[in-house]
Amino acid sequence: MRRRRSIGLVAGLALLASCGDGGSNTSVGSSPGGGGSVAGTTTPTGCALRARQNWVLATMNEWYLFPVTLPTNIDPGAYSDVDSFLDALTATARAQRKDRYFTYLTSLKAENAYYGSGGTAGIGVRLARDLEQPAVRDRGV
Repeated sequence: MRRRRSIGLVAGLALLASCGDGGSNTSVGSSPGGGGSVAGTTTPTGCALRARQNWVLATMNEWYLFPVTLPTNIDPGAYSDVDSFLDALTATARAQRKDRYFTYLTSLKAENAYYGSGGTAGIGVRLARDLEQPAVRDRGV
């Protein structure tokens, strides 16, 4: 369950970072300029730095895989951008080799360009069901 939360966090942070793309960031769960819902939280409707930092902090407190490593008295005003603020939030977990840079910011524009390029990676696993063989049932011992 915690892993699912982390994936949602990354997706949410991706939407957050896309704020200000002039409407080109429209996708499922978001509207132009933000305000979309991701993993049960809502991205800020404004693009002000403090609003984005507050949203990141609230989202990290709710969904982060290692919440006990988050600083309790961090000042968002000490950071000039959301990336450096997020780095400060995850610094303890990264120092403990828990968060190995799976928490990051990106934009919908960058994500769409990546997936549109055809450059994906996988492990080559495909699941299929044999419809000709009857299902094997657990007979219990």
